[in-house]
Amino acid sequence: MANELTFAEQMVAEQEEKDLKILSVIGYTEPSTFSELCNGLRTLAICPEKGDKTGWSVLFRKLGEFKTGNLVAIVMEGRNMKLFQLTQLGADKVRAYSERQRGLFQVQEEEDDTPP
Repeated sequence: MANELTFAEQMVAEQEEKDLKILSVIGYTEPSTFSELCNGLRTLAICPEKGDKTGWSVLFRKLGEFKTGNLVAIVMEGRNMKLFQLTQLGADKVRAYSERQRGLFQVQEEEDDTPP
């Protein structure tokens, strides 16, 4: 079937889904603290556990990619990430993701055959 995704396309789509979940817990109108970010990730069951060095490394690398991709602005305090805030581009991506998740209804206008 022509509509099926290849393995590579499926992997890219799954990674994008995971990325958008992370972005979805970061504030847009106000910055999120590291604690707020972690709490948001916990609600989605995607926060690394305490002591999971590899998990934390992957998360920090991903946050760095978001910053490089102009999706998130990050305020650093020394070597620590302190505050996170979505950029306009990041907020647009999260908004589009949320709309896809909701499955927006397509409204079709029907002809009104009632007399005026």
